[in-house]
Formats: sequence, structure tokens, C-alpha cells
Amino acid sequence: MQSSHLNHKPLLLIAALWVMTAAIPMFSEVLPHDAVSRGWSEARTALGDGADRQVIAERLASVVAKHPESWWHDRAKALVVSLNGSAQEVARLKTAGITAKNSPSLWLAESKMPLHIVAYQPANQESLTAFVQRHPDDPASMVLSQGREIIPRLMPLLEDMGSTRATHQIITDETALVRVCDLALAIIELKSGCSFCERMFSFGWFSNQSAIIRQSTRKAVEAWWADAGTVTYEHGIRIGMKGAGFYGKVRMAALLMDSKLPEDRAFAVQTLRNLVNLDGGNLQMAVHAGEVLEAHGDDYCRKAVVQRLKEAFSKSATSFDPDSSAIFFLAEHGGKEEWSLLTQCAEAQLLAGEAGGGHFILPTLMNSNQVATSKFAIPALALALRAKQVGPKVFYGSEDRLREKVWKAMVNMQTLTGESFGVTPIMPDASESPHRLKIGGIAPGNSNSPLNESRRWNSSDEHVRAVPCGTRSLYNYNL
Repeated sequence: MQSSHLNHKPLLLIAALWVMTAAIPMFSEVLPHDAVSRGWSEARTALGDGADRQVIAERLASVVAKHPESWWHDRAKALVVSLNGSAQEVARLKTAGITAKNSPSLWLAESKMPLHIVAYQPANQESLTAFVQRHPDDPASMVLSQGREIIPRLMPLLEDMGSTRATHQIITDETALVRVCDLALAIIELKSGCSFCERMFSFGWFSNQSAIIRQSTRKAVEAWWADAGTVTYEHGIRIGMKGAGFYGKVRMAALLMDSKLPEDRAFAVQTLRNLVNLDGGNLQMAVHAGEVLEAHGDDYCRKAVVQRLKEAFSKSATSFDPDSSAIFFLAEHGGKEEWSLLTQCAEAQLLAGEAGGGHFILPTLMNSNQVATSKFAIPALALALRAKQVGPKVFYGSEDRLREKVWKAMVNMQTLTGESFGVTPIMPDASESPHRLKIGGIAPGNSNSPLNESRRWNSSDEHVRAVPCGTRSLYNYNL
């Protein structure tokens, strides 16, 4: 299994996207709990405990027959059919003398391997290794112990909707069952380093896709194997990129960046740069490619985001609605130049007031980790005082929410400047007497403008540095 020395962060971000979309319910209402739902839950538990599938199916079928009106009826009935089918397949394998030891791929329905430790790699490498060591006789463990030559044996299983015995998952959807096709595709993608079903990044597990999508995915794997079955792991990834979607290419390029061959890494870099510019430079998508580039010291995406913001805000502070992911990206990877630009754009939005766009930059910056650690964030923190002029809309909430954000900004300013503004780490309750903060009048003269404060904090040529407050005028800000 690859990935022992990869930079995991970019792949963790892609995995996080996979997790979030897989966890999105297919319905918005609370699921009804009745006799059939209890039967469903009991069937899942029994399946994980290793009970006979035929017995499980018979018990669930008796409940389903008594409650045709249940929301769970059709779903549970389909599970009964699936359990009966897999029970028959197990019986056929036993009669034919086909065991898990000599044909483990045909026994994946009996695997208890959690899907996420295979699908979310390399983030779960340790968990996967530990499972294989604890359960070497699990069919999935035996499949994983083999090389890429196992892939053709897994291809037919991409249309197998039989349930596995895996019950421990990070997805909390109570209707979800890990199917053989889910496990088969996860192993194929781990062995190949490729992504074959782009829709999984937006619409959840492979088994949630339509039969047409599962069939087309199988054909894609078969076509890839015909071209890549005899080449190296890295070359196989390059071949697979041709048919991959955006998020699949990001994941594959991240793996390819670990190649020892310069030409593989160069190919990955160019692919990621092309993705940054895709769709006219869609920033929300571009930063996913940018994270991989940044992990390898390439600031191409950062420069592209900076340029896009400069162009947009040079025209109007109200015509461009920056996605928060791009703001977080610049905040994390940017230095003085990037933070200065973010502060200027946030200032422009505040000056525009209610017309400042649907997504204000300032609250996004206030939610970034860097406002507590980077002195480049000081000008933006000073801008938080201006939010009072616009109102709670800037922070998408009530006056209390606004008050909380301003307080947090001042706590961070104290930490970063090393000066005391009289702000305690714990914000006083709103019911207490109004708490007045002494904030250094950092601007020259007696100006009380937080904007001037922010400019003063950004005055250093080399570093943003703290300036002692003791000799300057002070003013009170009423939270």
C-alpha cells in the first residue's frame, strides 16, 4: 500500500469533502421510527454480528409484511431481497468449494472492514494497517494483501449491491449500508491511485449512485486497466487522469506529487495549475488544487487568488462575492502582502455598508486560525471595530454575536501586540453593566478611526510590529 510518506493535508481536505457529501441525508425530515425501522436496525446489528443472512431476512420480512404503510417498507423489502440473494451466493460458493483464502474477492460480502478506513486514504493508513493486522482472515484484508493484479477480479463487483457485514462507520446515516460495490471501488482506487466516480465527491457513497453510474464506472475501470494494467503505479495515475473529474484529478495529482520521477511531479504541477484556471478561475474550486500546490511550495494558486481579488475590488466592492474558502486559503498561506489585500477588501466592503455583498470578508478572517497567531492579521482585527457601524449582518447574527466577535478580536490584538487593552479572556455577560474598552489610539493625533489604526499597524516595511500605547491618546469603545 502506497502513501507512507505523503503530505497528508491536501488529501485530508478532499477526504473531508467526500465525508461531508456522503453524510448529507437524502431527505430533510426526521425519519419515522416504527416497527419496520426497529427491524431494519436489528437486521443491521445482526448482520454485523455475523448472524445467518437467511435468518436475518426471514425476521425482517415478517415485520415488513405487517406494515406496508411504513416509510421504511420499500427500503427494508429491498434489504430482504438482497440478504436472500447474498445467502444464496454464500451457499453456492461453499458448495463449489470456493473459500475466502483462495478467492477472497468473492467473499467481500462477509467483510467487516469499515469503508472509511479504505476510502479515506492516506488519512486512515494507521487504522487500515491495524485492522489488517487484527483481522488477517477478513476477506478485504486478504484482498488488500495482494498487488494490483487483484483489480480485474474486483471489477464485476462494482455492480454488486449486496451488503457487507461492516457496521462501524463515521457516517451516521441510519439508512446507510456498506455494499460490496462500495468496498470494491474503494480497494480499486487505493490500489490504482485513481478516482473513477466523480459524483462521489458530491453525492455520497458509490452505492448511492444510479445503476447507470455504477455501470459506467465499471466500464471506466475496465478501460483504464486495459491501458494501465502493465505500467507503473505512477504511470497508471497519469493515464487515469484523462478521464477523471476535477476533484478526482486533485486527489490523483496529490498522490503523483510523491513520485520520485521529476517528470511525474511536473505533470502533477501542470495539472493542478490548469485546474486553478478552470472555469474562468472559479476560486471556490481553485483553492482545492491550490492546497496541494502550497503543500509542495508552489504559490501559483495564491497569486491567482490575489489577482482575482485585486481585479474585482478595483471595480467595485459590491459586484464580487468572494467565497469563504478562498479567503481562508489566503489567510492560511499568505504573508504581509496577502493580509494587506484582504484587509483592504474587507475595508471596502465595510465602507459600502449594507451593499457590501452577500459574503463579507471580515467575519471569515475573524474565523481563521491565523487571527490568533499572525501579526499580519492585526490590521484586520482592528477593522472588527468598524463592524459596529454596519451592524450584526456582517457577522450573520445578532448583536450578541457581533459583540462576541469584537471581543475576540480585541483579545487576539492584545496577544499579538503584547499590549493590554483591558480585555479579559472571558467576555462579560451582556446583562452586566456596559464594559468599556480602552483601545490604543494608534493613528497619529487624536483620531478614533479603527481604519487609521489598521493602517498604522501595517506601517512596518519588514514586519508588522507592536507599537507601545503608553504615550498615545486613548479612546473608549462601548461594546
